[in-house]
Amino acid sequence: SLAVICGASAYAQTPVGTVVSNFTLTDINGNSHSLFNYLDQGKMVVIDVSATWCGPCWNYHLNGALEDIYAAHGPAGAPGVSSTTTDDVMVIWIEGDGQTADATMLDGSGAIGNWIEPAAGNQIQFPMANPASAVANQINNDYAIAYFPTIYRICPNRIIEEVGQLGAAALYATVSACPPPASAPADVAAINYTGAAVHCEGAYTPSVNIQNNGTSALTSATVTITQGGTTVSTGTYSGNLATYGVANVTCSPIANFTGGALTVTVTTAGDASAANNGMNT
Repeated sequence: SLAVICGASAYAQTPVGTVVSNFTLTDINGNSHSLFNYLDQGKMVVIDVSATWCGPCWNYHLNGALEDIYAAHGPAGAPGVSSTTTDDVMVIWIEGDGQTADATMLDGSGAIGNWIEPAAGNQIQFPMANPASAVANQINNDYAIAYFPTIYRICPNRIIEEVGQLGAAALYATVSACPPPASAPADVAAINYTGAAVHCEGAYTPSVNIQNNGTSALTSATVTITQGGTTVSTGTYSGNLATYGVANVTCSPIANFTGGALTVTVTTAGDASAANNGMNT
C-alpha cells in the first residue's frame, strides 16, 4: 500500500530500482563481459565500482566478500569457482577512475595496494576491468556513481539496487529478492509508484511504472488502484513493450482525495504470475 497524507510523506519511499543499460567490458586478462549476457543466463550480477586509491574500497576488497560469493555461486567451470557452485551469480569489479593505468592495478604509482593479488598467493579470480576514460565515465553516469565503492545487485529483469558493502552470505541472500527470469509469454509486474507522495486536497492523479516480465511483447495491461477495497482509479497501457521493458501508466484522477493508503494492482490477459502484480511499498 502507499501512504499518502496531507502535509508530509507518511513513509520513507524506498526506490525499487530502475532498468539498467547494457555494458560490455574487457577485463585485465583480455576477456569480454557483457552484462546482459549474464542476466539472460538467469544470473544475478554484482558490480563493484571502486578506485585503486580509495581506502574503503580497498578494505572491502580485502575482506573477501566478493571472492567468497564468486567461488560458491559463480559461473560453473570458471577459474576460482567451486565445482559445487549454484551457478546463479556473476561478479564484476570495475575501476571507476578513468585515469587509472593498468600498471596501477598491480600496485603502481597512486594505488593503495596490489588489487590483483592483494595477499601473497591470493590472486583475485572474478573479473576485474579497468575501462578507458570514456567508458568509465559513461558507466559512472549511467549507473549514478556518486562515490567509491558503489556495490550494486542487478537482477535478471535488469532492475538494479544498491546493496552496499555486504558480506558474502548477506549478499547472496539478496538473490531471493530477484524475480525469476522471464519464462512465460504473458507476465506483467508493478515495479514502482511514481505519483506524488504528498497531496493535500482536490483531485489526485496516481501513476505507476510497470514492467513486461513475459517472453512476448506486452501490448496491453490494466492498472487498478483501490482504497479500502474500493476501486478509486484505473489506468491502461497499450503499446508494444519488449521483454523487461518499462512503461509509465498515468491513472485516472481521484476526485476530492483526502489522503490514505492506496493499493496498486496491474494485470494483463493470460498473466502467468500474480505474485508481482501488486505494489508493496
